[in-house]
Amino acid sequence: MDWMGGIISWLHLLGIVTWVGGIFVSVLAMNPALGVVSPPERGKFMGAFMRRWMPLVWGAAALTVITGILRARSGIGIAAIFSFSSRYTNLLLLKIILVTVMIIVGAIISFVLGPRLTSMAGAGPPGGGPPAAGPPPEIAQIQNQLNLLTYTNFVLGMLVLLVMGLIEGG
Repeated sequence: MDWMGGIISWLHLLGIVTWVGGIFVSVLAMNPALGVVSPPERGKFMGAFMRRWMPLVWGAAALTVITGILRARSGIGIAAIFSFSSRYTNLLLLKIILVTVMIIVGAIISFVLGPRLTSMAGAGPPGGGPPAAGPPPEIAQIQNQLNLLTYTNFVLGMLVLLVMGLIEGG
């Protein structure tokens, strides 16, 4: 491998570690730990966290996709991926499909449900009364959808890593 190929591979791994590793930490450590924080403080924390995390995760996803395309182009060629001619190309196509689904799920989280939750949470209780003991049903429903999609992306990320291992294992 030439030095440029090595740098591209390193950048590809850096993108994957940042993207999938962040989901891993979120699902297995941060989300469970948030249970000890009061709901208003949890909302403040998650708002601040997401403002910092989203540019990182989208940058890592873009880095992963761009370097993945460069690796495929310099390796077997883009057209060969769709040839179904070998175990390698089949696994690579599966990886591309999984990553595409991860991007779609991430977009729903980032650009649909997240902003909807933020706007609903910022509205305060109806009628300007005192805060309720728990979140309103509409907010709870969006939180549940966000959790489900986050866990979905976690599983997809683990499958991407598995496919990568199968590709590297020959």
